[in-house]
Amino acid sequence: MDTLSIIILTAVINAFVTAAIGGIVLYRIQKKIDNSYFEHQTKFVRNHQKQVETLETLYQKFLIFADRFGNDI
Repeated sequence: MDTLSIIILTAVINAFVTAAIGGIVLYRIQKKIDNSYFEHQTKFVRNHQKQVETLETLYQKFLIFADRFGNDI
């Protein structure tokens, strides 16, 4: 093999290795982002359910208070 063929072969192999490693790194970063997004969504859903339950309880207590207050007046 002459020098030019070795340089071209080295460049091609280097490009494939760099692309493969870059692809793996980007894939891992994407998975971390997806997992953190899913975790955030799960926490949001749980927190929202708790807020709705709290507001429902508060509204029920308010209705009981308003009914008793109305009867007293």
